[in-house]
Amino acid sequence: MKKWQTWFGLILIMFAVSVYGQDNDLQYRSDDVDGDKDADAMQKIQQRFRLGEILEGGISLHEIPILNPAKLLPINISNKVYAIIRVKLDPGRSISIHDFSLIHNYKGFNCVAVSPVPGEFNAERRVFTSSDSRKVYDLLFVLDIPDFNASITYRCTLHYLFATIGQIDVDVKLKNFDLNPIQFSSSDED
Repeated sequence: MKKWQTWFGLILIMFAVSVYGQDNDLQYRSDDVDGDKDADAMQKIQQRFRLGEILEGGISLHEIPILNPAKLLPINISNKVYAIIRVKLDPGRSISIHDFSLIHNYKGFNCVAVSPVPGEFNAERRVFTSSDSRKVYDLLFVLDIPDFNASITYRCTLHYLFATIGQIDVDVKLKNFDLNPIQFSSSDED
């Protein structure tokens, strides 16, 4: 066997081992995560991302009310599932619907609306400029999940679209909050 064939074979085997070893299970049972089915409807996350801190997230079949829906970018999805991620920005940071997508099952879904907390989603307001204090915002995504199961915690990836290096992707776990729609905990707990 030629030397290049040996190297090619080794590289192919290493690639196969690395792909096989990855965690490709993108959804798993909520009782496997925290063992408490009576936990808050929103999944507490508390982790850093590029612009600040992710506080919590949730997923629902209930349509989330948006002011001025005619101004929304087109959403061509047949099996709509709504995901909300609550974030607290670092001082001096701004946020926009164009900053993030949410990846589920290797497919990206763009942010459709941003809302200050407290506040409402408004399709006309796409950008919130920087401030000196740490502001809290909700990011709204519309996902396509044909086999949505309310008892499953979905693992997605919050993807920052405007960077090639640094913290671009953050894994988030989203619990169903259908039984308690949009009943988030207070954002001023700090």
